[in-house]
Amino acid sequence: MKGHLALVALLLACSVPTGQGHPFTVCGGVSDQLTVSAVTLNPDPPQAGENLGVNLTGGPTEVAVTGGNTTVEIILFGHTLYTLHYSTCKDFGVACPLSKGSKWDGGLVYPIPSICPAGVKATVKITISDGSSVLSCVSVDVTVAKKGQVVDEKIIEDFRRRLDDGEMELN
Repeated sequence: MKGHLALVALLLACSVPTGQGHPFTVCGGVSDQLTVSAVTLNPDPPQAGENLGVNLTGGPTEVAVTGGNTTVEIILFGHTLYTLHYSTCKDFGVACPLSKGSKWDGGLVYPIPSICPAGVKATVKITISDGSSVLSCVSVDVTVAKKGQVVDEKIIEDFRRRLDDGEMELN
């Protein structure tokens, strides 16, 4: 009987949704006033040469949101390759005005350069502000995949060296 109960408990534990999404961290020194609860990537892992969709979900918020800006930074080997700016309500898709205590979601799509080799690790940093102060900031670590290419550390190291030496730019 105890064995059956343990098996049922295991099956139930495995069938409960575990908050679909990609691991993320709240940026250091930032109070997450928007209470980000999930970050979803599509595709996950990101594919070189394809668009990457990023969706954030959160709430209940600690503040009302009536506007502001969302900034996305793509960081590779310590270099900020892209800094993209969006209107939080218009371009990032947050349904404004958003009352304090509301649940919310927002997202965007941007291209991953096809020059990125498989296995390159990058950080996507998303900062949402109201125009004067940061409301939330999350950091998402990703590893780029590339169809038909296996991870080759020599290719990645050459890619990093060329980027560090200023021999190439990805934007």
